Amino acid sequence: MKKSTKSTLITVILAVLIIFSVSFITMAKTSPEIAESMTNEAVSEEVSTDDSDVVIEFDETKYGDVNNDGKINAADARLLLRCSASLEKVTVYILTYGDYSKDGEITAADARTSLRVAASLEKIACILHGHTYEDFVIDPTCTQDGYTTKKCSLCRVIDGSKDNIVPANGHKLIETNSKATCTSDGRFTSRCSVCGYTDKDYKTDSALGHNLSGWKESSTARTRTCSRCNYSEVAKISTESKVIYLTFDDGPGPYTKKLLGYLRSYNVKATFFVTNQNPNYIYLLKEMAADGHAIGVHSLTHNWSIYSGTNSYFKDFNAMHDIIKKQTGIDTKIFRFPGGTNNTVSRSYARGIMATLNKTMADKGYLNFDWNVDCRDTQGYSSSQIANTTIGQIRNQKQSVVLMHDIKYSTVEAVPTIIKYGLNNGYTFKVIDETTPAVRFRPAN
Repeated sequence: MKKSTKSTLITVILAVLIIFSVSFITMAKTSPEIAESMTNEAVSEEVSTDDSDVVIEFDETKYGDVNNDGKINAADARLLLRCSASLEKVTVYILTYGDYSKDGEITAADARTSLRVAASLEKIACILHGHTYEDFVIDPTCTQDGYTTKKCSLCRVIDGSKDNIVPANGHKLIETNSKATCTSDGRFTSRCSVCGYTDKDYKTDSALGHNLSGWKESSTARTRTCSRCNYSEVAKISTESKVIYLTFDDGPGPYTKKLLGYLRSYNVKATFFVTNQNPNYIYLLKEMAADGHAIGVHSLTHNWSIYSGTNSYFKDFNAMHDIIKKQTGIDTKIFRFPGGTNNTVSRSYARGIMATLNKTMADKGYLNFDWNVDCRDTQGYSSSQIANTTIGQIRNQKQSVVLMHDIKYSTVEAVPTIIKYGLNNGYTFKVIDETTPAVRFRPAN
């Protein structure tokens, strides 16, 4: 064969191949479903073709179920969303079950439809065949008219039509004017009795707060009751044996901070009946409260002249009470009379004043605590004498309220010895509160 003949034959073959390739690409572009099906052997749907059209047979039981798990769910909707945003390849399989609009592609509308089905807002049967409407009555409310509309019996779709309009009822306002109680403000209110709408609501006066009586004591509990309502407070009196209540009068002073350190090192809590005799140390009230100690009123000045009458006593008492509250936030209800309830020095100022004050303070809800153990630190005892005197009295009783003074150095230095004795012999150290058994002297004036 001549050389020119061979060249001609090769040229013809190449031309045929080019024509075939162009025809194939054109067909694939015209019918992407056919091209896809040719490269996807796993697709089970039947796709029939002729020279121009692609025919897809839809299975209504699976329509939209693109992951083929027997139900339309969020996973199907997410896949269709990805396809509509061109983030996922659209296969013939997905196209068959996801193309609700039958336009040959997955669109945002198809994805939204699948979302509605997945969220049970619409039924697949309604999407394929249309809604089955029936009359649905919306009752009027205070502010919305009533009407008859059409609602699909299969899904939640309402067509929006409104017939047989019934005007709204309007609010039925009821006015109330309540008086203040112990715990709630007095209010004027205008409120709808049907729907709860409030037209007016404002406070007329403030809550009164409980008007509590003095504590009434039995052998097991203390009770006080509000005179205006049924509210009552009950404090069960402790019956625990072997308890020591360390109480310190007349501070805070120059040795109080050291005492707080001793108590902290043994994790022991005490009770402080405080004064303002040393204003430079009054800041220690905050430290007492922070450490969990109890704080009660003793006196602002500790001058005996406070017993000249009830007015002079309460002027002194209230001033100290206010300092405690300002420094700690505590509205303390415990106190100790200077000199104790049975002091006789008050006779020089007013006859019968202690009996009067004792009753008046109880009526006001305050708890007075005297003592049943005296450490005798006012007699100039040394630290060892104070410790021995205190321990000797503690041995003889189950519950001991110990009188001490934190303005005395020897007293503060005796405290560790007393604490060690108590801890080593099964005693519990506690603070005075409403549950503490009463230790109270009979007034001697």
